[in-house]
Amino acid sequence: CVHECINIGFHVFNLPTLAETIATSMVISIFPFVLVFYHFALVSSQFPTECFNITNFNDKICCPTPPGAELACGEDLGIGKCSFIEPSDEGDYQPHYSFISLDERTRWPSHFFKYGCDCEFPFAGTDCGECEFGYYGVECQEKKMLVRRNMLDPDYPELFPKLREYMTWAKGNISDKSTLNTSPVNFTRNAEGLVIPEFTTPSAYDYFTWFHNYGSMLEFVNSTFTFAFIEFNHLGPATFPWHKRFVLMFERMLQKLSGDHDFVIPYWNWMAPEDGQCDICNDKYFGASMDNSGTLSPDAFMADWSTVCMCNASKGNYEHCDASVICDEKVQRKPTKEVGYPSLPDRDDWGFVLKLAVYDNPPYNQYANCSFRNIYSGGGDSLTGLGSGDITYSPIFSLHGRVHWYLGGTMADIPRSVNDPIFWVHHTNVDRLFEQWLRIQGVTVDWYPAHGTSVGQSRDSYLIPYFPVVKVGEMFTTIAQFGYRYDNLDENGYSSDLQWYATDRYGTCEDYVKWKEWPFTGNEYQGTVV
Repeated sequence: CVHECINIGFHVFNLPTLAETIATSMVISIFPFVLVFYHFALVSSQFPTECFNITNFNDKICCPTPPGAELACGEDLGIGKCSFIEPSDEGDYQPHYSFISLDERTRWPSHFFKYGCDCEFPFAGTDCGECEFGYYGVECQEKKMLVRRNMLDPDYPELFPKLREYMTWAKGNISDKSTLNTSPVNFTRNAEGLVIPEFTTPSAYDYFTWFHNYGSMLEFVNSTFTFAFIEFNHLGPATFPWHKRFVLMFERMLQKLSGDHDFVIPYWNWMAPEDGQCDICNDKYFGASMDNSGTLSPDAFMADWSTVCMCNASKGNYEHCDASVICDEKVQRKPTKEVGYPSLPDRDDWGFVLKLAVYDNPPYNQYANCSFRNIYSGGGDSLTGLGSGDITYSPIFSLHGRVHWYLGGTMADIPRSVNDPIFWVHHTNVDRLFEQWLRIQGVTVDWYPAHGTSVGQSRDSYLIPYFPVVKVGEMFTTIAQFGYRYDNLDENGYSSDLQWYATDRYGTCEDYVKWKEWPFTGNEYQGTVV
């Protein structure tokens, strides 16, 4: 296949040139990697272009030199140094996953690199040439606090038009990152016998669809057997920390692409509509559905968007995602048409979980009872507090999961739901409500389980597949340190709409709720956004 061109929708890359580049140890891509372990796995991940050469890969070193520096990681500028990446403490995770040594996502990122840049705060990035979230400027000394607002706020009519424009640009521009799509049947080797991988540089938007799916996909143990019961970004306590960083990454990409460094993705308050129906599923915003098939109106801005990873969606939600394959299938949405999901989440659902004074309970998966994480993510019942105990998505899904299934179509294929741009305003709202719970409950990192989780989801595990590495516990915190805040949330987590969620419900969770009776009237809101 290296003697052909791959058309990824916007650009065509000549692979013989890339193969020759690898063979001569020159830089070729933004964050891919090469296969050095020879189990039968479909591999894809993300690393900087500068690290994708034979010397760095064989030495397992990814320490690029930033612009203006002479030494790796800007050590001569005092902004970072190349250091050994200490293996994460993944705790005594559940023993059900038998393929720790085979799945490249486990013990992340040591299958690919063992050395990376250790940046001095507030410098960040793979080469320490960027700033931490919330910091800006050449020296990263300018600190900003941006505000995420309700996308329907009449005082800010520019929010949605900007989001629509920037996402459309991202869909039509090539990413500065690449993904590998390699399998045993298409290995190519140079004269020295070194593997030359097949890789793809997708659009800036499609990269994020691939990234999200990578955390959910099956491990391909060999050519015929896969292992389904593993997730790194859902069905466990890492769900909300993982997606918090994911939204920040996407937001930063839009800021860079547009040059609008004050841009913030707005949120869609899906509990606001009195009738429980989608108030942004129209051609003014995210497009109206034409029929029961989920076909969107031709006037929807994403109506002609092709999708990635959807071509084989019928094979299951956890299939390998090849970002080089652009599917004919378009974005689909069919609100209320999925069985069991006639409306958006009930406000009592949020009132119930807001009262829960525990983040998660053993066994830290979809079986967990009276778990804020499990019920809020959708794996538990918001009436009783009991876990679903079902790896498939069942009609008891609430809150976050209910929104996906209520919208149906592309959004109901959760690993690849990023294909539908409504995903982003959904997840900013998910993050907003998570922030409210963190503040009202006075949560600290100690609330997050240190042991007993599925692999890659304990407090000191690295979020997969983020590089540079970041630990789960680092994202289990309030948002001010990341340089943003929400428009209707004070320092205690109070909002002016707290009275909406008044409920006496606590199901089977009497021992886990902070208050049995609803204590808020809405007058608690101080109006000071922090």
